[in-house]
Amino acid sequence: MTPDEMDQVIADLEEDFPALQEILGLRGSSMTPRESSQIEAERTFEEFIKWTKRSCMFIAIVLLLVVFGCNNGVEVGTKKTGSKYNGAVYEPSNVGE
Repeated sequence: MTPDEMDQVIADLEEDFPALQEILGLRGSSMTPRESSQIEAERTFEEFIKWTKRSCMFIAIVLLLVVFGCNNGVEVGTKKTGSKYNGAVYEPSNVGE
């Protein structure tokens, strides 16, 4: 397809789909490609930051729930074991004397 044919296809699409021009902000616009690219880059960056924040918050909440769930009910009750310190275990009994 030659460049002239491609231009004709684009022109036909623009005539057939005027709503597309409104959505893209092309109707009545005299923006240069650089300006329209800058606007699109800013819009995309804002969306990226928004979804990054949402993802980080979701991950943080899930991690907090997992940590809370894994620690819930540990070391309670009359038969609790684990993190009690017993100094006699580490006392050197066979040294010296």
